Amino acid sequence: MADSPPNSLPTMTSPLLRHQRGFTLLELMITLSVLAILVAVAAPAFNQTMASSRAAGLSNALVGSLNLARSEAIKRGQTVTVCKTANPNAANTNCAAGAAWRDGWLVFVDNGTRGTVDGNDVRIKVVQPSGIGETNVSAGGNVANYLSFLPRGESRGSDGAVPSASLNICTGGIQRRVLVNAVGRTHIAKGDC
Repeated sequence: MADSPPNSLPTMTSPLLRHQRGFTLLELMITLSVLAILVAVAAPAFNQTMASSRAAGLSNALVGSLNLARSEAIKRGQTVTVCKTANPNAANTNCAAGAAWRDGWLVFVDNGTRGTVDGNDVRIKVVQPSGIGETNVSAGGNVANYLSFLPRGESRGSDGAVPSASLNICTGGIQRRVLVNAVGRTHIAKGDC
């Protein structure tokens, strides 16, 4: 260093530059390009995994509520209904035909008018799904608004007959169908939207 004049830049023979380590601009650009390609390849698979997780979580929550309703109907010896509700956070949550299943649902002992929370009915559980994003939940036939379980565990739709449709959960091309048979047992079938 004594050889170089003050305020001059170090040269390649300078001891300062011989021991420096680091990336060149070219190495950094190649690394970023490889990283961008990996992210582009992995993103669709990650989105599919997230959609599958949302569909599975919501269908499991719905099946859990249906199983709870069936077991409570058997235990109490009374009809227990699961219905969709517009405002699960309300103090006195009620069934709402105009609501969507994705908004939430209510499990209650249905002593009065079937599918309606009356004065003598007991609310057992209120569910408000969270983190479901753009998930669609649809139901048709006699389970469009509610599904009841009789004291012996059998299931009935809104017309008093055996359920004729399923609750369909669809998100990101992933479908889960929640099916309830005549004796009240539930299962989930996979499919595509």
